[in-house]
Amino acid sequence: MDRSKSPILLGSVPYQVGAPLLEGLTAHPEVELRQQVPTELIKSLRKGKIEGALVSSIEAFRSEGLFALGDLGIAADGEVGSVRLFCRTKPEEVQSLAIDSSSATSVALSHILLRKRFGARIQREIPISPTIDPDTIDADAVLLIGDAGVAAHSKRPHILDLGEEWTQWKGLPFVFALWLFRTSRVRVLKAGTILHACREKARLFGTRDGTGGKIRHDLDARFLSGLAAFHQEAASLRLCDASIEPTWIHSEQNG
Repeated sequence: MDRSKSPILLGSVPYQVGAPLLEGLTAHPEVELRQQVPTELIKSLRKGKIEGALVSSIEAFRSEGLFALGDLGIAADGEVGSVRLFCRTKPEEVQSLAIDSSSATSVALSHILLRKRFGARIQREIPISPTIDPDTIDADAVLLIGDAGVAAHSKRPHILDLGEEWTQWKGLPFVFALWLFRTSRVRVLKAGTILHACREKARLFGTRDGTGGKIRHDLDARFLSGLAAFHQEAASLRLCDASIEPTWIHSEQNG
C-alpha cells in the first residue's frame, strides 16, 4: 500500500512517563497516534497496523528489519521510579515472580537482575493486572511498571528500583523504550523530524513525566552502551537474539 501521502501511523504508551516525547503529537496533521500498552504496541508493529511506536527496547533485538531512533527514548541513569520489584524474600531467594506483562523489557530486566545479579532461581512466573497494592499478590516478587509502578505502596522488606539496580550492577544507564519503525526509511526520517520537534516543544512547556525527573528522554552514546549491555545479557538468557540489531537513525540524519 502506498502510504507516501497518508498520515504516519504511530503508537505510544499510555503512561505519563512518555509525555515529554509526545507533546503536541496527537494534534499533528501528519500523524495518526494510537495508544496501547507496550506489549500490544509490539503486536501492532509486527502486524503492520502501525508504522512506528514508542515500544519496549527489547523488541529491537527480537524482530529483524526495524529502524530505531538513536537519541530519543524512555531511560534512566540510576533510579527510574516507575519500574519496581516488590519482594517478600531476599532477591536471591525469589522463586515465584508475578509480572505486569505489559512491558516486555521490564520483564526481561527482572529476570536478568534476579537470575544473573542475585543468583535467584525462578520456578514460576505469574501474569497479573496492574495494581497499586502488590502485597495482595501471592508471589515472592511482584513487578509493577508505569503509573502503577510509581503509585504502588507496600510493606514488603525488599523493594527494588530496577533502573537503580541495573546502574549499580553495570555502571551504565538503562533504556526501557525506543521509537522503533517498520516502514520505509523516508517515512522514518519524516517521523523523526516530527518527534524531535515534539521533544523540543515538551522542553519549552516543561512537560512532566510523573517521576520527579528521574526519567531521561534524550539518549547519547552512554545510554546506547547500556542498551548494548542489556542486549548481551538478555541474549545470554535466550530472551532475545544476539544477532539482531535495528538500523539506527540519529538526529543529524533528520531534516
